[in-house]
Amino acid sequence: MPTNSSYMRLAGSGELDTHRQERRAKGRMPMEGLRCNLGKIIDLSPGGVCLRRGGVLSWSVGKPLVLVFNSEGEKVAVQAQVARVMKDGIFSRRYGMQFVNLSPKQNATLMRFAKDCRPQLSMGNAIA
Repeated sequence: MPTNSSYMRLAGSGELDTHRQERRAKGRMPMEGLRCNLGKIIDLSPGGVCLRRGGVLSWSVGKPLVLVFNSEGEKVAVQAQVARVMKDGIFSRRYGMQFVNLSPKQNATLMRFAKDCRPQLSMGNAIA
C-alpha cells in the first residue's frame, strides 16, 4: 500500500529506494546544505524541488516564484511554480515546486549543487 509520502530515499547501497510510490517523471535526491531564499531544501530533481517553509501564510498551487539556490557562495536563480502543498506541522508546509523554462546552464548548475549536497552515508546507515 503506497504511503502518504512520495519521496524516494537512498537505500544503504546508495541506490534509490523505489519501494515508495514515485509520482514524478524524474527521480529526487535528498539534500543537505543546499540553501534557498524561500525555505529549507528537502530534495531536488532535474524537474523540481521540495522545500519546507514555516509561517502562517501559504502559497497556492500554480503560484509562480523565483528560487535562488546558494551553495558555497555560488548562486543560481530559477523560475518555478508551486505544484503541490503538504501540511507539515502547525505552521509549516512542504511545497513541491516544478521548474519553469530551466536553461541547460541552470540545470547543470543545479545538478552540480545536488551532487555536492547529497547526504553522506555513514557505516551505520549502510548497515541499516
